[in-house]
Amino acid sequence: MYEVKGFQPMKVEITVEDGKITNFAVVEHNETAGFGADLIAEGFDSLIGQDIATAKFDVVSGVTLTCNAINDALAQAAAAAGTGAEAAATTGSSSGVYEVKGFQPMKVEVVVEDGKIASVAVTEHNETAGFGADLIAEGFDSLIGQDIATAEFDVVSGVTLTSNAINDALAQAAAAAGTGAEAVASTGSSSGVYEVKGFQPMKVEITVEDGKITSFEVTEHNETPGYGADVIANGFDSLIGQDIATAEFDVVSGATMTSNAINEALAQAAEGVQE
Repeated sequence: MYEVKGFQPMKVEITVEDGKITNFAVVEHNETAGFGADLIAEGFDSLIGQDIATAKFDVVSGVTLTCNAINDALAQAAAAAGTGAEAAATTGSSSGVYEVKGFQPMKVEVVVEDGKIASVAVTEHNETAGFGADLIAEGFDSLIGQDIATAEFDVVSGVTLTSNAINDALAQAAAAAGTGAEAVASTGSSSGVYEVKGFQPMKVEITVEDGKITSFEVTEHNETPGYGADVIANGFDSLIGQDIATAEFDVVSGATMTSNAINEALAQAAEGVQE
């Protein structure tokens, strides 16, 4: 049983046998009707049979937090089974109770030009030194040039929360660009600062030109050094050039909240372009 947080805390039960997911169920939640609650009601058949080491639930527009919580649970299950992002396969089986928290809010700045990420920066955070803070410090060069519609920041072991925060920012940027998962491209342009929460609140500046991210920068944050802060320090080059409609920052293990905050900023940026 895994305790994660979507819009509200919820409990997820995951069964892994011989390295593959055999059961996935949200047993307790208070998600919003018409949003996260509906997503949960639909079930998670797409996850059954997937390798726990690489399993991922695709983010659904409008219920980013719930989707991120599902991925948090998957990450915890993988860790419990003795696997990681680098593992190709596993024969581990596990069952346990884990609590995943957003460390602190953080702000992420994402710039999108012509649908591609031009800049990703965590401008505010309080992530833990040696974990999320280190991830932020390394920056996000891997995001630069990515289509905002499909951009994703790979989860870094040990900083899952920070990584998820980054992906939250990307999702917001995509929404701001007036795109969605179903969109192929966008000609919207925009620039804005988005306030999202990783371990601590942080500000993210995202620039979008012709539907693509041209700049993504976290301008303010208090993420933890060694975790979210490190994710931010690494930069977000991987987001530059991505279509804002599909941009996503891959969750970094150990910096999930920071990563989610990044994706939340992306989603806000996408909405801004649409407006």
